[in-house]
Amino acid sequence: GLVDLRDLYALSNNWLSNADWLGGDFDGNGFVDKADLTLLAQSWQAGVTGVPFDAAAVNADFLVASRLKWLCGVSGAGVLQVRESLIGACRPEMRGWFSQENPFAWALDGFAYAADARRFDHGTPSLLAYAACVPALDWHAQQDPVALRSHNRRLVELLIDGASALGLELASPRRADERGGSIMFRLPAGCDPGALIEALRTKQLFADCRGQILRLSPGNMTTDEGAARLLRALRDALKR
Repeated sequence: GLVDLRDLYALSNNWLSNADWLGGDFDGNGFVDKADLTLLAQSWQAGVTGVPFDAAAVNADFLVASRLKWLCGVSGAGVLQVRESLIGACRPEMRGWFSQENPFAWALDGFAYAADARRFDHGTPSLLAYAACVPALDWHAQQDPVALRSHNRRLVELLIDGASALGLELASPRRADERGGSIMFRLPAGCDPGALIEALRTKQLFADCRGQILRLSPGNMTTDEGAARLLRALRDALKR
């Protein structure tokens, strides 16, 4: 039969999603009993390349990811992987002329999905985001993923030590193998997260807050001096 999105079980724990603060070995077979589910979807929204992950080894029906952050890409470009045996049963609700077997069939009452993954396309594609990601993907393909991961972990340790000295409580796991590439700290109760983020932004330092949780993501281009500059700016902002 057709895939009904109401039967879709979406798994998006913090290691796989935008929060990206938990890490470790992930096995789709061991994490959840798929016998009780219709479908298993996984969001790898901001974790791709941030921690080791083998899409082929994870027993997921759908996998989504973006090219932001660790892939050094831009907004608007992403990846969707669907188990091949499910493609023909999927009827995407967002569809357009690119979703059809014949894109130039204009009879609205005769719409027919393409037999392959093109059915997940919709209208005229916006190529700018994809074109803007190509240089970053080319650069990334030439890098050593182990070295990139080590670079991130070293910077995260610098931030943990520096934030601890400022009195910030660590909100992520302390063990490096239990978290992703981002690191979270709990701001003091009297601290205004919006004002803090704005104070950092005026110094060309970019972070994020989810409530009182400060979220830092030292990326491939972040340097030791950049991390030190952030800690100095945090010290000044927290004094206000």
